[in-house]
Amino acid sequence: MNGGEQAAATVDAILRDPSREAAEQRAMDRRLRRGLRHFSWFIYRFTTPVMEALFAEPRNHLQLEQAVISMLAGDVFDNAAVRWRLRVFRLVYALTALRMAPRALAGWLRRRHHIGERFGGDTLHGGNP
Repeated sequence: MNGGEQAAATVDAILRDPSREAAEQRAMDRRLRRGLRHFSWFIYRFTTPVMEALFAEPRNHLQLEQAVISMLAGDVFDNAAVRWRLRVFRLVYALTALRMAPRALAGWLRRRHHIGERFGGDTLHGGNP
């Protein structure tokens, strides 16, 4: 939804001043890519033992919990305060990963192994007729 709102604003700006089309499109692209980087970082790590540990014992120091919730709600594209707190959350994640390095490494290796797996069957029947 956020991307749709931004696209509408970009189209409106271009219709008002067609000479700004390239600049408006570049600005929209930068904004979307910046926001999506936060989503992809979070999605890639969501099932890790480190993330599990962080969610099992939530703390709201520096309003990091609200930042994660705001990011999930899409408030990461234009909100510098949320982006700053998400960077701090990444630091907390890294420190937690160091603390639990053997378990975190095992989770990373498991995810890496699963990336190469291919889906070859029906989810309801386990691939058996």
